[in-house]
Amino acid sequence: MGNSLRDMLKELNSIQHGLSRLVDDVRLRQNERLQGGAWCPAADVYESESTVVVKLEVPGVQLNNLEISFKHNRLMLRGERRFSKDRDLENYHRLERPYGAFNRIFLLPIIPDPSSVKAEYKDGLLTITIPFL
Repeated sequence: MGNSLRDMLKELNSIQHGLSRLVDDVRLRQNERLQGGAWCPAADVYESESTVVVKLEVPGVQLNNLEISFKHNRLMLRGERRFSKDRDLENYHRLERPYGAFNRIFLLPIIPDPSSVKAEYKDGLLTITIPFL
């Protein structure tokens, strides 16, 4: 009986994991439609005493595939993470990392001077520092 209970718990755990992944996939697809891209990188936006800082997780995105622009108080970020076909897709068991283009738009509490904005890209993290005028 103990073996049967263990099997049932294992099966329930597998179902729970599958449902959790399904919910995550649905959320990801909703974000894609809302953001207008194939994926939506995670971001942190915060203020210090003299700046607004935006940090965007974009591992695997080449620097030449990132675009930063401003329009009034909007920060627009575009980019693309390309899938490198180093192996035939048929050999993959899972492809969980999203690929393709992304668009993110952030409303800022200030209208920035683009010439004073600093951007740094290190270890897959894009950090944009926007000073208050």
